[in-house]
Amino acid sequence: MNQQRQMRRPNLMDWHSQEPWTRPDYQDRFNQAKDSGFFGLGMINPNTNKFMYDATDLSNINDYYFCFDTVDLIVGFIENCVTHSKPNRFAKFPLHISQKKFYANVFGWRRLDNGRRRYMECLRYVPRKNSKTFDISCLIHIGMLFDDPNSAEIYSVAANKEQAKLIQSAFVGTIKNDQERPDLCTGGWLDRTYSIHGVKDVKAVTASNGACLYKALASDDNASHGLNTSYGLYDEIHAHKDQAMYDVIQTSMGVREQPLSIAITTADFARVSFCNRKLDYAKRVCKDPSYDETFLPILYYADEEEFGDDWNDPLVWKRVNPMLGTAKQMHVMEREYKQAKNEPVYANAFKRLHLNICTKSESSAYDISMWNKCLYLPDEQFKLLNQPIPEFLRDAKCYGGFDCAYKWDLSAFVLDFPEHEYVLAFCWINSKHKEIVQYKQKFGNWLLTSGQDETDFEKVAEQMNKIYEVFNIQDVGFDPNQSRELVKILENDKNNNWECYNVAQNARNLSEPIKHTISAVEACNINHNGNELFSWQLSNCDVKEDSNQNYMFVKPKGIDARIRKIDAGVALAMARARRLEGEEKATNTYVDRFKETGQYF
Repeated sequence: MNQQRQMRRPNLMDWHSQEPWTRPDYQDRFNQAKDSGFFGLGMINPNTNKFMYDATDLSNINDYYFCFDTVDLIVGFIENCVTHSKPNRFAKFPLHISQKKFYANVFGWRRLDNGRRRYMECLRYVPRKNSKTFDISCLIHIGMLFDDPNSAEIYSVAANKEQAKLIQSAFVGTIKNDQERPDLCTGGWLDRTYSIHGVKDVKAVTASNGACLYKALASDDNASHGLNTSYGLYDEIHAHKDQAMYDVIQTSMGVREQPLSIAITTADFARVSFCNRKLDYAKRVCKDPSYDETFLPILYYADEEEFGDDWNDPLVWKRVNPMLGTAKQMHVMEREYKQAKNEPVYANAFKRLHLNICTKSESSAYDISMWNKCLYLPDEQFKLLNQPIPEFLRDAKCYGGFDCAYKWDLSAFVLDFPEHEYVLAFCWINSKHKEIVQYKQKFGNWLLTSGQDETDFEKVAEQMNKIYEVFNIQDVGFDPNQSRELVKILENDKNNNWECYNVAQNARNLSEPIKHTISAVEACNINHNGNELFSWQLSNCDVKEDSNQNYMFVKPKGIDARIRKIDAGVALAMARARRLEGEEKATNTYVDRFKETGQYF
């Protein structure tokens, strides 16, 4: 056996000249593989009950053939020769069917005219703990040993140096396993095949004949433009700052006959990014494989709008996690889910990392899918400042909060009605705001205008007085940094008795109100009138938790500060703060009365 391994290893081009497509059993094997779904990639689309992508969905499919010998070689090599470096060192595991299909379709499909690989690029979009690092290390072996054994130049690219070392360690670990326990691995075959450069800090790995090279790079490295890449393997591209390193690697493949780029990643946030552009491209290929016959999309993700997915459903978990129950343990998934349910700030992390849902942030304060279920607008209603208002709120007791802006943000006034568990929001913008056209098109009459270059607080106060006349407003909380001008106007009004209270923007004042509203949304114990502008701002509210388990909103920065407004969310927190204060005072009044008279009423 060792003698055979020291002889020339098979090249993945070897079988082309033997014309495997002409063998008597080829068509039967091909049909059997097709019928079994072996050429279907990614998850089953619940809308069509078909795979997200099928490699055979081409009108010119006869221009390609599938090399079963290649698949047998690669799968056999991985299962028999590649051992894990951790957690179960020296262990060999049979490949999961999703992994077999991944390797088989990447390397098995060949062009009929020249035998070269059909696919030049692949996006494997899969939640965490579905064997991404192990698969990248196997791809390095395949490239150096079989696909281009005479001149392979392979680079794995991670977001940072620490992550890059994880991939490198997984690959180097298989070689060191072979060195320490050849009886459990390949009899020292891999050890003799490679040369590791560096001891504590591995710089590179080369083939022992000096023909092939592998290096681990970070996306923020100062990349050399003198590369001659055969494989570019990208880990977690959602975490890459930009696509600069990707561009360097891709443009260095020009002289290669069959270069290969593979990105394996979990979901990014919902934003403009390199990762999301690749995802959009992959979805387009899924819908029409002829759009790019050389691109292989392997997509696993949940989506409420596209598929009607409920992130609480274990069947959805299983559909988007191909290795759930094997490499990814179900009891671990269940524990993560319970944490997400008990700690809403963790819910977005669970959705993005375990279900591949593009979330707006890592720690969104509100579950907007639950918020949307809280819409309640009865038949009896009236109009106030363009908004439909339930009739039962007229003269109802409520507490307010407002967050003012002079120029760039929105001004928001939110009312919280304890008896009805109802909230209303009124928002203003100056008429020359940069986003006014976009906002008006999207939110229509939900958005009020006041002022031109800056907010006209006299007009805002006038409209707030109209609101005051309709509802039984107890008092209002305000942000002292921005609202003093408006407060002065309101308190000087002779016709209305506004009571305004300073609510400093800190955890002491806002943590409990934020937690209170988050819990109310989670329990659907809050109602609203479908104000789309209000819902949008709540969806933009990110929250952080400090060491004392206090919650505070995270102010958007950079471009996010311009396109992600949270003013109504802040105003809601201040309104809830005044409500909780009012309810506590009422309770204390009853207690004092009982102590004095023996009766609460």
